[in-house]
Amino acid sequence: ENYKAEIIEIVISQVTPRSSDELLTIDGKKLLKDELMQDINNVINEAAASNSVIAKNNIKSIVFTTFIIK
Repeated sequence: ENYKAEIIEIVISQVTPRSSDELLTIDGKKLLKDELMQDINNVINEAAASNSVIAKNNIKSIVFTTFIIK
């Protein structure tokens, strides 16, 4: 919860510059997932450095349940 705002910012900054054509492809979505996982895990790993309760590289996968492109 402490890092929610930072993670939301990561998602917004990763999605915003991408074109709809890119996000409509399987490879485009996979690339987005991979980059989101890496960036979010970076935030988690920073938190884990000062809190032993938090596991490093905690995010193993990202699933898009709804994907709306305008």
